[in-house]
Amino acid sequence: FQQEWSAIYFELIQKFILIEMLVFLFGYWPVFRRMLLTGRRTFSAIVSLSLAATFAAILFSLFDFSRYGESAWAFFDIQVILVSIAGLVGGLVPGCLTGIFLGVFRWALKPEFFIYPVIVIATGFAAGCFASSAPHGSPRLKRMLAVGLFIGALHGLLIYVPTFSWIPWFYILFSVVFLAVLEGLGIAL
Repeated sequence: FQQEWSAIYFELIQKFILIEMLVFLFGYWPVFRRMLLTGRRTFSAIVSLSLAATFAAILFSLFDFSRYGESAWAFFDIQVILVSIAGLVGGLVPGCLTGIFLGVFRWALKPEFFIYPVIVIATGFAAGCFASSAPHGSPRLKRMLAVGLFIGALHGLLIYVPTFSWIPWFYILFSVVFLAVLEGLGIAL
């Protein structure tokens, strides 16, 4: 039992490090730096953000850093984090575009599991809606954490509520809250 949890913690630390590396790399890319500093979203910046988030998510899944549904615990999906960040930084269009691109990718890999594409499309839409409705000048870190908690809870509900008939409700509640906290921290990071 301890070895299983230590493997889970190791994998979580590994995913947080990957997110930090992406933040570092994107921070030096002029298109994203201008978008973050000025708040202006040009067509090329929107397309670049969508393609970069999609490319990173697909690359991570090819190297098995982003598993969704393959293990008994489906915690901390980096693809969900990247779609959320694309929506929160770029707005509704990049969030939806990235969600659709990754939804098609997930559907191509596992067409029998319809929930996998739905998760990333719903996440991109929700994050884009939050970005579009956010008042200017509101605290960004608090907003990112709140949106991350909401998106993590949405992800957890989509994954775990269908198992309600055969898994006790307190395990589902723990899983949804744990996933919400992890993904909330990942998005705020």
